[in-house]
Amino acid sequence: MGWSLSPSGEKPRQIRHTGELLTHNAIQTLLPDSRTGIAIVANTGMISGDDAAVMLDGLVDLARGKSPAVRTPFTMKADYVLAALTLLAIALGVLGAVRARRWARRTAGLPLWRVVLRMLPCAVPIVLFAQLTDMVGLFMNREGTLAQLLYIWPALVIWSAAAALASTVAIAARSLAVFRARRARVPGRGAAFTGERPALPRGPLAGL
Repeated sequence: MGWSLSPSGEKPRQIRHTGELLTHNAIQTLLPDSRTGIAIVANTGMISGDDAAVMLDGLVDLARGKSPAVRTPFTMKADYVLAALTLLAIALGVLGAVRARRWARRTAGLPLWRVVLRMLPCAVPIVLFAQLTDMVGLFMNREGTLAQLLYIWPALVIWSAAAALASTVAIAARSLAVFRARRARVPGRGAAFTGERPALPRGPLAGL
């Protein structure tokens, strides 16, 4: 039925059972020596599935008359990393947009297909965000929606969305800069873009 025994010699003896869904997780344990049973149901989901286990360990310590050890759930530690990555993604997106013209000038002599290849890595965050729910579902062996994922781990979704948005802005700015730079190089369009007047003819026919 999914019950597991604690390793031999471990104190206190426990008989545990867990259950996990994408948006909820639960754990229960029996302490045969003290004839005590404890059950925890948490709405934090599978990604941060250690929340219920952390609370259960503390309650087991209390049941034994001990002070519970303070432990931080995994997602609370990871949220700081995701917050830093979110700020980094925004900064890189702004930097990519600001330097779009410079990037277009550096790639002006390359064939267009090579320019497109150089921009492909910027599309990785967009693809990851589009497939975020499927990847998490595959990893957790559960199906869910983006709304459920936002509910159980908002920091992950916010980071992925920010990275995708920053990439979209950088790609759009670079594409526009490349289009304008290459259009300005087309013969007959230089005056319209540079503001220079066409050169006047010289020689015997100049006054005609």
